[in-house]
Amino acid sequence: MLERLIGNISPNNLLYLNLIHLKFRLLNKGQYEKSQKLKRKMISGNFSYSLSPFIETETIFVHIPKCAGVSISQHLYSCLAGGHYSLDTYTKIFRPCEYSRYFKYTFVRNPWDRLVSAFHYLKEGGMDEKDRKWAADNLGNIVDFEDFVVNWLTVERAWSKRHLVPQHHYVITRFPTLKLDYIGFIENIDNDFSFVANKLGRENSLAKKNQSRRQDYRSYYSRKMRDKVADIYSRDIELFEYDFDNQELENQIYKRERRNLNYFK
Repeated sequence: MLERLIGNISPNNLLYLNLIHLKFRLLNKGQYEKSQKLKRKMISGNFSYSLSPFIETETIFVHIPKCAGVSISQHLYSCLAGGHYSLDTYTKIFRPCEYSRYFKYTFVRNPWDRLVSAFHYLKEGGMDEKDRKWAADNLGNIVDFEDFVVNWLTVERAWSKRHLVPQHHYVITRFPTLKLDYIGFIENIDNDFSFVANKLGRENSLAKKNQSRRQDYRSYYSRKMRDKVADIYSRDIELFEYDFDNQELENQIYKRERRNLNYFK
């Protein structure tokens, strides 16, 4: 009955946000309580997780893996904030009066570039024991990036590890009207990060962290590999209007500034 009631309400209505928040609280008690503890948790270091900085700054940063999120979180929030929660999850964690008021943003990255970065990051062991175990189980026999793309990567496998999951998963909610206020491009990070940092009243030079060691991403691709990645990450490419060589970046920025880039179609 609750599901039917939610479906009949316009997502523009605060009642809708109240109902999905209530549904999460009633049906996912363990996750809800964990998220509320994270809202109250004090920061205990750069690699700790806490949602309290979001409340203090009235912002929500959706951290898409391999999109400079560690650097951004540590610089703006002095911790890892909420980690890799999706925007859809944040609609359930925060009260409607908070969610609707907060400045919600993310950073996205050229899918071909992001995949090269994710592969090398995981192949080198990632951040923790879970990453190392996953890499050992899945990439242990993978010789190089070409072997990874041609012989291992599939649509299903791309969803098996958060660093490989398509970016749209983190920012698309059930209803298109529940959207972000700002999407920054990694390819324009100096200017885009300055915009966000100034909005939060923070110093706007960003130190780069958690980087994998590699060459220019374009040098890793054959035509066959390029086309396969384009097929697997087609929705990201379409939504954020990426092309392989970032030749459309100026047009992407132009459309974003005029709010004409339809991320949520």
